[in-house]
This record gives sequence, structure tokens and C-alpha cells, in this order.
Amino acid sequence: MILGWVVKTAIDLLEKLISDSQNNFLKEEVDRLPKGLQYSDLKIEYKYTNIFVNNIDREFPYFRISLRLVHPKTGIGIYYYDVDYNIDGEFSDEYFSRC
Repeated sequence: MILGWVVKTAIDLLEKLISDSQNNFLKEEVDRLPKGLQYSDLKIEYKYTNIFVNNIDREFPYFRISLRLVHPKTGIGIYYYDVDYNIDGEFSDEYFSRC
């Protein structure tokens, strides 16, 4: 099933960003992490998949995998990471922000 593969790919992308967080855009948010936590302490949680068929911003259908980085003790989402893929399952765009 392509969806399972794409979810795994999105999780892999986020894991790579976390492992290299000192050298990418995540370093700008490190001071906003809860006291005593690092990115690697947060749990990655799959939330949902959106399918966009008739979107005024894009000519072709696409889908978005939505992940959350959650606090390991409280389970509260701290950041979201959304990854867009084209209809063929190829990476298109990514979004990262606080919840």
C-alpha cells in the first residue's frame, strides 16, 4: 500500500531532521523546547492524511501526511510536521511549526 510507505517516508524525513537539528531550521526552535528536553526526547506521532483534490492553489491532486512531535510524559503535541506529496507519491513540500 502506497500510503503506508509514504507515512514511513515522512517519519524518516522527520527523524533525519531531528538527528541533524544543529545544522537545519530546527536549531532556531531549540530554545522553545520544554526545559530539559531535546528533539530526540520527543515522540513522533502520526496524526492523519489529508487528500486535496480540488485545491485552488494547485493544479493537480496531492496529499498531506501530518505528524506531531509530542511531549514524552504528557503526550501533548509541541510541534507539527506536515509533508505534502504529489499524486505519484513524490515529495512536494514540508511545513514545521509549534502546535
